[in-house]
Amino acid sequence: MEIHEKYKTPTHYKNFMSTIILINENALRVENDDRRTVFLDVSPSRKGDLNYFKKLGNAMKYLGASQPVRRSMLT
Repeated sequence: MEIHEKYKTPTHYKNFMSTIILINENALRVENDDRRTVFLDVSPSRKGDLNYFKKLGNAMKYLGASQPVRRSMLT
C-alpha cells in the first residue's frame, strides 16, 4: 500500500487491513465474481448473543484460528 502524506515522498507499507461491515440488507453492490468479499448469513437466534460473538472474535485473533472457518465455507 502506498501512503501519500502532504509534502512528503510516498511511503510503501505492507497491507494488513481487514474490514468488517455489518448491514441489514443489500447495501453493498458486489459483483458475483468478486473473491475479496465474504457474506455470512448469521442465524437470527444469535441476535444479542454477545458471548457467542466474543468467543468468535477471540478465536480469530490467534494465528491459524481462522482456518477452520475458511474450510467450513469451502465445503
